Amino acid sequence: MTSRDRAAGISRVGAVVTAAALLGLTGVYVRALAFTPIEATQGAAQKTYYIHVPSATTAMLAICVTGVLSILYLWLKDRRIDIAAAASAEVGVAFSVVMLTTGPLWGKPIWGTWWTWDARLTSALFLFLLFVGYLVLRGVLTDPGIRGRFCAVIGIMGLVLVPFIHLTVYLFRTLHPAPILLKPSRPSMPGPMLETALMSWGVFLVLYVGLLMLRYALGLLLMAFSRGEFGLDLAGFLLGIGTAGCAFGVLMGVVTRATPPERQSQTVGLVAASGSLGTMLLAPLLAPLLDPRAQKQG
Repeated sequence: MTSRDRAAGISRVGAVVTAAALLGLTGVYVRALAFTPIEATQGAAQKTYYIHVPSATTAMLAICVTGVLSILYLWLKDRRIDIAAAASAEVGVAFSVVMLTTGPLWGKPIWGTWWTWDARLTSALFLFLLFVGYLVLRGVLTDPGIRGRFCAVIGIMGLVLVPFIHLTVYLFRTLHPAPILLKPSRPSMPGPMLETALMSWGVFLVLYVGLLMLRYALGLLLMAFSRGEFGLDLAGFLLGIGTAGCAFGVLMGVVTRATPPERQSQTVGLVAASGSLGTMLLAPLLAPLLDPRAQKQG
């Protein structure tokens, strides 16, 4: 089986998993906005929790996966492991964008400010910028061996930073609240809110797996392309990205118009964040990218 065939199989499965996760995400939105009780002290703004916290934990998971794969790459020197690490890093950066978008939307009505330079927020922003640098470095370095080694070091740094970020609320004075689920004692949430939170976490985990498969398949195809195995239809690829962006823009407009005015700020934030995620990472649905007329070079 060639790299192209393997990537095609992975992308098909990844597309199905991603589509199922997006449907589940729609269900989580509906449940959070319409069927989950409003929190007594924070009001409707607390509903941002069901997108902010799962996106943050999924971003941290993706970065941890990148770190573990980076260690394996330095040991085994298998380029496919480096491609998987890069795929997880890119998905992690996308989830971090959602985290850093929804956090201020939640914090403004509760804290009275969009941002504060406390330990949790600052360290999370630093980790995000570190992995933006990771992706930039991958684009600058052309030699696969050098690129893999240098980026593996950054991936391991991220793996070390993740537990520190989790512990910042215990080590420093911070406006950021302590965990109410990821803690040794029982969760500090009522039953219906806990159910919605767990559903959202599950959906985000499935979405991470689906997007990881899609991005890994794209990496395999680009590796095969670099070896001259097939051609690319760049115009079709760009058209696919543009179509995805327009679709999410229309979705945001429809959902916003159908939402009561008192909930529009939360809804716009949720849909815009998911639209950013989808536009960046559904592009690896690679059917329009492949040129069916290209002949495999022997």
